[in-house]
Amino acid sequence: ARGSTNMADAIIMATGKLSRMQGERIITIVTDGQPDSDDETLEAAEEAKSAGISIMCIGTDDADTRFLERLATRKELSAKVESAYLRQGIAKMAGLLPDKSREPRLIRG
Repeated sequence: ARGSTNMADAIIMATGKLSRMQGERIITIVTDGQPDSDDETLEAAEEAKSAGISIMCIGTDDADTRFLERLATRKELSAKVESAYLRQGIAKMAGLLPDKSREPRLIRG
């Protein structure tokens, strides 16, 4: 893939689906680059956070660490890893999830 990523629309879609669910709600963003629009993405993230949805971010390659920190609910919920270590990065971030006893649920668009 080339170019940037439409993160704002992805966050808006996830927020819409998660808003109808009960319990702990978390959006995990895994990216290798930049969003189409920093401002639109941060605005969408703030709406998700206002709805009580947490955001975790994992970046690789050209991802902007500072942007991921701003996007995440808390700075410690963002990380940047080398592409070769993405699996380990995801596993480490999963350890920060609040309820480790439940299996993750996949939401399909």
